Amino acid sequence: MQHFQTRRILAVAGLLGCTWLAQGCCGPKEQVTSLRPMERSALAAAALAPEFESLRAGAEIERAPLSEVERTQLAQAAQNSAELEALRAGDLNLDNHELKIIGITAAVVVLIIIIA
Repeated sequence: MQHFQTRRILAVAGLLGCTWLAQGCCGPKEQVTSLRPMERSALAAAALAPEFESLRAGAEIERAPLSEVERTQLAQAAQNSAELEALRAGDLNLDNHELKIIGITAAVVVLIIIIA
Protein backbone atom coordinates (compact mmCIF):
# COMPACT_ATOMS: atom_id res chain seq x y z
CA MET A 1 0.00 0.00 0.00
CA GLN A 2 2.87 2.34 0.84
CA HIS A 3 4.48 1.81 -2.59
CA PHE A 4 1.23 2.65 -4.37
CA GLN A 5 0.91 5.87 -2.37
CA THR A 6 4.53 6.81 -3.12
CA ARG A 7 4.06 6.18 -6.84
CA ARG A 8 0.91 8.25 -6.86
CA ILE A 9 2.66 11.15 -5.13
CA LEU A 10 5.57 10.94 -7.57
CA ALA A 11 3.20 10.87 -10.56
CA VAL A 12 1.32 13.93 -9.33
CA ALA A 13 4.59 15.74 -8.57
CA GLY A 14 5.85 14.90 -12.05
CA LEU A 15 2.70 16.21 -13.69
CA LEU A 16 2.87 19.39 -11.60
CA GLY A 17 6.51 19.80 -12.59
CA CYS A 18 5.63 19.40 -16.27
CA THR A 19 2.89 22.00 -15.88
CA TRP A 20 5.32 24.32 -14.14
CA LEU A 21 7.85 23.91 -16.96
CA ALA A 22 5.19 24.41 -19.63
CA GLN A 23 4.06 27.67 -18.04
CA GLY A 24 7.57 29.06 -18.14
CA CYS A 25 9.30 28.41 -14.86
CA CYS A 26 12.17 30.74 -15.61
CA GLY A 27 12.09 34.50 -15.80
CA PRO A 28 9.78 37.11 -14.35
CA LYS A 29 6.14 37.22 -15.29
CA GLU A 30 5.10 40.14 -17.45
CA GLN A 31 2.38 42.43 -16.24
CA VAL A 32 -0.57 42.13 -18.62
CA THR A 33 -2.17 45.47 -19.41
CA SER A 34 -5.38 46.12 -21.26
CA LEU A 35 -5.41 47.89 -24.60
CA ARG A 36 -5.81 51.62 -24.74
CA PRO A 37 -8.87 52.90 -26.66
CA MET A 38 -6.70 54.02 -29.58
CA GLU A 39 -5.06 50.58 -29.85
CA ARG A 40 -8.43 48.87 -29.56
CA SER A 41 -9.92 50.94 -32.43
CA ALA A 42 -6.84 50.30 -34.62
CA LEU A 43 -7.14 46.57 -33.96
CA ALA A 44 -10.85 46.60 -34.83
CA ALA A 45 -10.14 48.49 -38.07
CA ALA A 46 -7.40 46.02 -39.01
CA ALA A 47 -9.70 43.08 -38.36
CA LEU A 48 -12.14 44.39 -40.97
CA ALA A 49 -9.49 45.08 -43.62
CA PRO A 50 -10.20 43.11 -46.82
CA GLU A 51 -6.54 42.18 -47.43
CA PHE A 52 -6.59 40.04 -44.28
CA GLU A 53 -9.70 38.12 -45.31
CA SER A 54 -7.67 35.44 -47.10
CA LEU A 55 -5.57 34.86 -43.95
CA ARG A 56 -8.53 33.93 -41.77
CA ALA A 57 -8.87 30.34 -40.64
CA GLY A 58 -11.27 28.42 -42.82
CA ALA A 59 -11.11 30.89 -45.71
CA GLU A 60 -11.85 29.15 -48.99
CA ILE A 61 -9.44 29.64 -51.84
CA GLU A 62 -10.64 29.35 -55.40
CA ARG A 63 -8.43 27.01 -57.41
CA ALA A 64 -8.70 26.33 -61.10
CA PRO A 65 -9.00 22.64 -62.00
CA LEU A 66 -6.12 20.96 -63.81
CA SER A 67 -6.24 21.09 -67.58
CA GLU A 68 -5.78 18.01 -69.73
CA VAL A 69 -2.29 19.18 -70.74
CA GLU A 70 -1.28 19.45 -67.07
CA ARG A 71 -2.73 16.03 -66.35
CA THR A 72 -0.77 14.42 -69.16
CA GLN A 73 2.42 16.17 -68.03
CA LEU A 74 1.89 14.87 -64.49
CA ALA A 75 1.28 11.35 -65.76
CA GLN A 76 4.48 11.48 -67.85
CA ALA A 77 6.48 12.83 -64.89
CA ALA A 78 5.14 10.04 -62.67
CA GLN A 79 6.23 7.42 -65.22
CA ASN A 80 9.67 8.98 -65.69
CA SER A 81 10.53 9.55 -62.04
CA ALA A 82 10.27 6.88 -59.36
CA GLU A 83 10.98 9.45 -56.59
CA LEU A 84 7.63 11.15 -57.13
CA GLU A 85 5.85 8.13 -55.67
CA ALA A 86 7.53 8.78 -52.31
CA LEU A 87 6.31 12.39 -52.32
CA ARG A 88 2.65 11.49 -52.85
CA ALA A 89 0.39 12.93 -50.16
CA GLY A 90 -1.83 10.65 -48.15
CA ASP A 91 0.44 7.63 -48.10
CA LEU A 92 1.07 6.52 -44.54
CA ASN A 93 4.21 4.46 -44.24
CA LEU A 94 5.23 3.98 -40.63
CA ASP A 95 8.45 2.19 -39.88
CA ASN A 96 9.18 0.19 -36.72
CA HIS A 97 10.84 3.12 -34.95
CA GLU A 98 7.79 5.37 -35.38
CA LEU A 99 5.44 2.60 -34.27
CA LYS A 100 7.60 2.02 -31.19
CA ILE A 101 7.43 5.73 -30.28
CA ILE A 102 3.65 5.76 -30.72
CA GLY A 103 3.32 2.62 -28.57
CA ILE A 104 5.53 3.95 -25.78
CA THR A 105 3.66 7.26 -25.75
CA ALA A 106 0.30 5.50 -25.56
CA ALA A 107 1.57 3.25 -22.75
CA VAL A 108 2.79 6.25 -20.75
CA VAL A 109 -0.54 8.02 -21.17
CA VAL A 110 -2.45 4.90 -20.07
CA LEU A 111 -0.12 4.46 -17.10
CA ILE A 112 -0.64 8.06 -15.99
CA ILE A 113 -4.41 7.63 -16.29
CA ILE A 114 -4.30 4.45 -14.23
CA ILE A 115 -2.10 5.99 -11.54
CA ALA A 116 -4.11 9.19 -11.29
